Amino acid sequence: MPLPETFLALISLILGTTKYSDENWEEDAQIINRLKNGEREAFSRLVTKYQQDVYKLAYFKLWNQAEAEEAAQEAFVKSLAAIGNLRDGKKYFGFLKAITLNCCNDMITHRIREGDPLSEYESNETQPINVFNPGSPEEILEKKEIINQVRKAMDQLKEKEKEILILKHYQELTFKEIGRRLGMPENTAKVKFYRTLEKLGQTLQPLKGVG
Repeated sequence: MPLPETFLALISLILGTTKYSDENWEEDAQIINRLKNGEREAFSRLVTKYQQDVYKLAYFKLWNQAEAEEAAQEAFVKSLAAIGNLRDGKKYFGFLKAITLNCCNDMITHRIREGDPLSEYESNETQPINVFNPGSPEEILEKKEIINQVRKAMDQLKEKEKEILILKHYQELTFKEIGRRLGMPENTAKVKFYRTLEKLGQTLQPLKGVG
């Protein structure tokens, strides 16, 4: 049985999820303090630092370049507007990710209301990998194939399974918080999360050695 870490490592490889240190969190806290003191120009540092991660998170949720870019931009704007509500500046990245997911969910809700089928959005052949650093043609083709396979695997999941995966891996909520948000016991949320990873791990077994 594939280990959950195998899938998490694969997703991190595809999306380029950045691992930050305590020094980075401390830097965020300093920037947040400057913003609260009226130094609005300091915000550009946060945008430069997190724009790739935010875009990739939005793209993973929406599978659409234009919408991902729009959601990323909107998330930064909303995070700046709500910066006064953030008590601990070290938690800005998690704060920003939560806002990004909310922006994405709003777009998905709009799609449904407009009657636009999700499957008709950008074809696999034209989807970008990373608008900020696309890489060589060979790397793009290789990563597109990986993303196509991951997308197919994700499409096989139930909506609740997708939500649990995103809440845990990207929004970094505890199982208790996930259970409360989705209306299920904490242990049920935990079991569903690991079963989802196992399910994806089996589907993506051919990619186990990628990277």
